[in-house]
Amino acid sequence: MTISEAIGAIDRLRPNQYSREEKVSWLSDLDGQIYTEILQRRQRVSPPAPPWPNPLGTGSDLTSIPPDPPAEDGATWTGEDITDAFAGYDGETDGDTELLVPFPYDRELYTAYLMVKVDESNAEFDKYNQSVALFNTALEAYRNRINRQRRAAGPGRFWW
Repeated sequence: MTISEAIGAIDRLRPNQYSREEKVSWLSDLDGQIYTEILQRRQRVSPPAPPWPNPLGTGSDLTSIPPDPPAEDGATWTGEDITDAFAGYDGETDGDTELLVPFPYDRELYTAYLMVKVDESNAEFDKYNQSVALFNTALEAYRNRINRQRRAAGPGRFWW
């Protein structure tokens, strides 16, 4: 989904008085949060070799990482598209810029978030509560997909 598609969707679903720049800023905040809290923490990393001998003998390799399982739609996300730091969007950002969350999670997530921001700004708290519930459900579905497909970034620490 692009910036223009997200803004067009919210303008159709919930007509509002807010400028394109404000909506782009909201989308930037959301993508920054997704990048920092979800995507950066879920990069492919190779674990270090274990400091103990392989209990299964020399025929197996406990240090290899199996490939990621395919997504429900058959696609495999490689994570290569998020190696650079997320710089955010501003009013000058092209409307054809792709947002971070891919199909099939994008439409529900971005429109729900924009509804949350519009309802919050309008002080329509009944609508806000409903929009937050929709947004949290969409965000959790996307987070679950990333958690199923990616390993945690970093070497991992186990404390006993």
